[in-house]
Amino acid sequence: MNAKALNLTSVTTAVLVAGRTCMFDRRAKELVMVCERVDALAAELGVPLVVVFCTDLPTSCDNPDPSPCSAIVGLLVAAAAHPEPKPVDAAALETALSRADALRWQEIRGVLGELDGDLDTESHLYLCATGPLAGGVLAYGVPGSADDERHSAQGVLEFCSGKDSEQDWLTEGVWGMKIEYVGDWGYDWSNVERAVRDEGLRQLLPEGAGFHLMAAYD
Repeated sequence: MNAKALNLTSVTTAVLVAGRTCMFDRRAKELVMVCERVDALAAELGVPLVVVFCTDLPTSCDNPDPSPCSAIVGLLVAAAAHPEPKPVDAAALETALSRADALRWQEIRGVLGELDGDLDTESHLYLCATGPLAGGVLAYGVPGSADDERHSAQGVLEFCSGKDSEQDWLTEGVWGMKIEYVGDWGYDWSNVERAVRDEGLRQLLPEGAGFHLMAAYD
């Protein structure tokens, strides 16, 4: 999935990106052009480079005025355009930051154009979301239903799920541990990176547990 497709989505999409944050104060149609330039550079470099605007870009395209918008630019690790659990490769998460640091950031900065401030100088592993009512959940555990008594009897486990388009929590999700939840087009990295580094997490939860990404209409 490239940057233009990711941001012009009509559904809420939870995204994991290894990269850097920045702020734009531009018209939405200009942000679409930024997506196109990022996609062209991604093709040239042969890497899954994206920019994720923390907004509902299709709706904003009707607004002729500039508006502030935060964004994350970097390597796409995973994206979930539905509230059901989507497995995320642990190895991809573990190597994401080193791969992001190796990007040609001076060239990336050049295609972003005018920013409100500047591009951050440190890379992090971000959970973010784009689309209508955008939110997302990252969990570690095993897929299951909310009424699964086998899992609910184990005190170390909690049930985590995404939200559907009616903003209701799903009854199908993940039994394990919620790593991070972002809503209202937000983003965060600290809990995500801590979980990726935490080897004890794998020992605490059942065999076969893994990372799962879920969209959440917030």
